[in-house]
Amino acid sequence: MGSSGINAEYMGSSGINAEYMGSSGINAEYMGSSGINAEYMGACNYVSWFKGVVGLMPKVRSDRYMTVHANFFLRELRFTAYNQFLRSYRTVTLVSMAKAFGVTPAFLDAELSDFISAGRLSAKIDAVNGVIETSRPDRKNADYQQILRRGDNLLNRLQKLSKVITL
Repeated sequence: MGSSGINAEYMGSSGINAEYMGSSGINAEYMGSSGINAEYMGACNYVSWFKGVVGLMPKVRSDRYMTVHANFFLRELRFTAYNQFLRSYRTVTLVSMAKAFGVTPAFLDAELSDFISAGRLSAKIDAVNGVIETSRPDRKNADYQQILRRGDNLLNRLQKLSKVITL
């Protein structure tokens, strides 16, 4: 069994580059037998990457330990590909990105909207023009935004506490 707790029966011989999968704690060799190959991500062949991910999912869902995490696992694999793709562009159209991934623009719009609203992708979707605009916030700005959020949370807690005390 690998460090991620995945059954040995899934271990393939080809493996995948740790750069793509190692950061999320997924045993890289688990991917080898599914048709997912590191060269797909390295060569930006996202259609083949997605097909390999779809081929992997029955194995993940049949594993008694991984089945409860299958949707999260699939989502993280897709996020990895989206993130890699968007790092290369300042702006990209939804249609061209959807074509690169072999999905519909509506699916991609919904998927990216979830990641953007969760704060995982630094981008904006211009639905009128069908364009995704990426932004690369610097560390100082991110720290400033985090301090503002914490300050807002503290003020909200103080207001709630003052309401409780006055009752």
